Amino acid sequence: MASYIALDRSIHKRAGWRTNGYEFAAADNLVSISAAEIPHLAGFMPLAFVQTEDSYALRGVQGFLQQNVFVSPDGRWTETYIPARYRTWPFAVFPSEQGDEGVLCVDEQSGAFHLIAASDDQPIFDGQGNFDPAFLPLAEFLKGLYGAEKNTSRICQQLSSAGVIEPWPIEVNLYNETRPVKGLFRINEEKLRAVNGPQLEELNVSGALGAAYGQLFSTLRLENFLARIKEDRTETKTESMLPDDISSLFASDDVISF
Repeated sequence: MASYIALDRSIHKRAGWRTNGYEFAAADNLVSISAAEIPHLAGFMPLAFVQTEDSYALRGVQGFLQQNVFVSPDGRWTETYIPARYRTWPFAVFPSEQGDEGVLCVDEQSGAFHLIAASDDQPIFDGQGNFDPAFLPLAEFLKGLYGAEKNTSRICQQLSSAGVIEPWPIEVNLYNETRPVKGLFRINEEKLRAVNGPQLEELNVSGALGAAYGQLFSTLRLENFLARIKEDRTETKTESMLPDDISSLFASDDVISF
């Protein structure tokens, strides 16, 4: 289970991290995504909404019964685009108690983070207590991702207020038994087309309209996705291991740009 703590320059001055694959995501049924990632994910991954305490959140659907079909048995990600949340693991930014600023945190139980850096780890801080130059691109990327996720929350709230989100009835055949999948939601296209006037303009300007149609487009992936669940997990499309230069994962031309 994840255990996130805030990064502290004093406590973590000698800490380091290193990941060698995506085994940590192998049991993830869902992944949290931002609306900015929809064009890159909708071509191969069904996207859905899940209910939160007061609205909805956007998720990528990766499997059922703790089986992520996009991670191979040896920890490779099998598609060309990797969700931002996975590229930034074991780090994340969470809201602070003081205000809108986010707090950079690390999952201290992840196995990828070490309080005392190993010889092959990437350092987090330099000798002066500043972010190490190798870690700085990731820190900046996380800051931008936090902003993108807040914007996505606003988009979900707008779509909820517009009344265009509905339960997504899905049935999956697992172990020769057909089971209903509950808890996923989709855009109702008929209701979306009925939105007009100022509300339609608001959805268009905010990006919510594009996100809604992106989710609808991704539902076309469902049939292939369900078939993929039945496939031998040893058959992968690509060998997408982490590169030696981790800064390439947070390039300035990434889908999430700020």
